Amino acid sequence: MNDSTGYERRDLNVRAVAWFMAGLALILTGIFVGLHYFQSFLNDGRPQAAAPISNTAPAPRLQSNPRMDLKAWRSAQEAELNRYRWVDRQAGIVEIPIEQAMELTLQRGLPARQPNASQGGPP
Repeated sequence: MNDSTGYERRDLNVRAVAWFMAGLALILTGIFVGLHYFQSFLNDGRPQAAAPISNTAPAPRLQSNPRMDLKAWRSAQEAELNRYRWVDRQAGIVEIPIEQAMELTLQRGLPARQPNASQGGPP
């Protein structure tokens, strides 16, 4: 150790650290400038409007009567599931109540695919 300087010069290259810091500052400045121009490109060159500042919070949007809302929604769903209506009159497609549709499905069964000979089905 050299007593005249107070530290060992061979452990730290001050010039290299200074150049590194200057380069880092230059790169960060370039990134910030590039992001600024990229944001203005995304905004089509328009300056971004500042949002109005309000000191009061907006009022909560609560349901005034959630039980009645739920009851009305459920009754609308029930009416939708239990009605008759034409879907396509020319094609003869009718919408029927869900209970009747389930009974017809139990009586008639579901359609099954026919095995295809090219897919290795039984002969």
